[in-house]
Amino acid sequence: MNAYLKNLSVALLALSLCFSFSHTLHLTFAKSSTQLGSRYAVPQEEIDADDNITKLTASYSAVGGYTVYNWYGADTTINNIYEAAYGAGHTYSISFYIGHGNVRTVYLIENHYDIMTDDGTWVPDDWIYPHSECQNVRFVFMWSCHLGDTIDGTHFWSGPYGMPHCWLHTTDLSSDGYADSDDGGKAFLGFAGFIWGLSDYLAGDEVYEFLSCFYFASLCYGASYSVNDALDYAAQNVWHVPSFADTYLYKGYNYTYWDPEKMEMVTIYGQMKVYGDGNIHISNFRPSCAMKTGTDGVFYVPNVAISLLKIEMLFNNSDIVGDQTGGTSPYSTISEWPDGKVDLTDILFVSLHYGTTEGMSDWDYMSDIVPDGKCDMADYLAVSLNFGAFGTYIEVTGVTVTFNVGGSKSPDSYGFVEIPQDATSFTVKRNGIPIGAMVIFW
Repeated sequence: MNAYLKNLSVALLALSLCFSFSHTLHLTFAKSSTQLGSRYAVPQEEIDADDNITKLTASYSAVGGYTVYNWYGADTTINNIYEAAYGAGHTYSISFYIGHGNVRTVYLIENHYDIMTDDGTWVPDDWIYPHSECQNVRFVFMWSCHLGDTIDGTHFWSGPYGMPHCWLHTTDLSSDGYADSDDGGKAFLGFAGFIWGLSDYLAGDEVYEFLSCFYFASLCYGASYSVNDALDYAAQNVWHVPSFADTYLYKGYNYTYWDPEKMEMVTIYGQMKVYGDGNIHISNFRPSCAMKTGTDGVFYVPNVAISLLKIEMLFNNSDIVGDQTGGTSPYSTISEWPDGKVDLTDILFVSLHYGTTEGMSDWDYMSDIVPDGKCDMADYLAVSLNFGAFGTYIEVTGVTVTFNVGGSKSPDSYGFVEIPQDATSFTVKRNGIPIGAMVIFW
């Protein structure tokens, strides 16, 4: 895990957040994302992993349009747990918690579930319940033992219980929102029984990557990926299986360990639960357009509402200048994708857009091979001269992006580069040398 974390480039947020714990004094924004986590009685390696995953979820939340409150560590207090349940005053909120979970019995027969503050204080589910009354929170993911044991409702003696109930303020949730979504607009992800920590030697790297992939897909690709789609995406990328249903997290698993107090091997069970509406999209973020130009790496910034770019492909083979379509796009909003050869599909694509300019209804940035804001003879010739040629693309490594307003930026761990304000053009380079690229704008 240490090596994994050392190589992970975590995008840090520089947010100045001013808020009051009084609900009546909040400035109300559209959406908020809260991150909570306790370091109490947690080994340093796990603290490092948990700290990094909350920074990632915070970064991806910001990309997804959320106002972010990363309270991992010292800021995971009772008041901030209540604030998270309130959605920090925002009318649509998501929340993530990582740390110890607890199940306890009161009045001999009534169970309650607790999460922990950074100083080791247990916060019971029924303490949280009054603060979620506004129902601002729509999605919760708790990476902790037992907090997904049950949805539940209200005990006769001790009141509301069950973390899904007490955070989402409803018991009307499907017991399997992955296989049978209730389409109610709320979802809770958690674990019945045991779950590994993100640094555990048995499954730590796997589950860390699973969490990272899930939040990346659900927030940065949110328009295309529902919660269930993002679970599938994470399963496919981590375990190379068709869907989340094919993972041990969904099917359930046993964990066997030596109990020094009992002086025997003990086996405990765990299973990830998706309660409620697995079909919700917690982000509507989507790529806006794509562009592929020549081997000189020169691009202009499209005149659309974008703030990020992502390098998808690199190439230094001039034979595949003009390979603009024919491949399978991974994005629902991007129709054209290179396939490694310049053929009739590329000729027809450019011909269909011939004579269009940026801003016209039938304009497509992928038709602008010679980047000048119009599809004309220069673009048609770029395809025609390479007709019948083919080649391969290069791994996206060693990349920097130099903008016309000054300065170079390297992509983060998932390839994103923030576009500076007032930038109108840029050059993609690999190891300092300009190189052809396929770029997606967000």
